[in-house]
Amino acid sequence: MRRVLLVVLMVFIAGVLGLTCYDVAHAGLTPLDVVAVVIVLFFAITIGGALTYRDPDE
Repeated sequence: MRRVLLVVLMVFIAGVLGLTCYDVAHAGLTPLDVVAVVIVLFFAITIGGALTYRDPDE
């Protein structure tokens, strides 16, 4: 179940990042785009880390 959730969330995060890149390509880089990329990367790192972490008891 963890793997399915990880794949779904990573596809969602990639979609949001893709839309942000699309916005940068059409409207130019703005401070809001920089904040959006930082937040998306933060989500990707934390969610990816949390869902791939194996409990030592497992």
